[in-house]
Amino acid sequence: EVRLGTLATAQSVLAEAPDAVMIATGAAFSREGRSNHLDQPIAGHELRHVCTVDDVLLGRSRPTGKVVIIDGDGSNAGVGVAEILGKRGCTVHFLAPRFSPVNPRVNNAEETRFIVPRMKQAGVVFEPSTWVSEIRDGEVTAYDIWTEEEREIMGVDAVVLATSRAASNDLERELSGKVSQLFAIGDAASPRMWAAATYEGHMFARAI
Repeated sequence: EVRLGTLATAQSVLAEAPDAVMIATGAAFSREGRSNHLDQPIAGHELRHVCTVDDVLLGRSRPTGKVVIIDGDGSNAGVGVAEILGKRGCTVHFLAPRFSPVNPRVNNAEETRFIVPRMKQAGVVFEPSTWVSEIRDGEVTAYDIWTEEEREIMGVDAVVLATSRAASNDLERELSGKVSQLFAIGDAASPRMWAAATYEGHMFARAI
């Protein structure tokens, strides 16, 4: 039985009296700006003009004007949103701690030679080896990760966080100890490549 358009809660799951539960609720981009580069919140992440790439892609936020994208993930999400916003007419500054706008996995997939020209055609300004120490109304304090030299980006209308993903595992915590067999798979266990979810889905399905 497949139920679409249904929100799974701990109460609704337990009402089914299941023998085993697999949690595949995925992951979402950090709203605090935590990243593999620097696992701590970015000051000012709670301001109203700050959103995540998930918000943009799902239509919950529609940034306009001068937009700063902070990308610590390097996946297709950040560069994709940069291209989308650039083509909408935004002035996009794409900040990343890497020398490349994408991570080695995306680069090794031979995608960079398609991604970078599209970003440039959309007018995206790429600022490598750069991170952010603070977000304020209308401005962002950025710094060079090698020299720690700071500079201000002024006239900022919106900030988009594409820093890293965190597991969406609230349901797992709520069900812990309440069902005899509970498995979190894929990004719900830890954000990784999609192949991990496929592997774990097969593995735990065979285990039960």
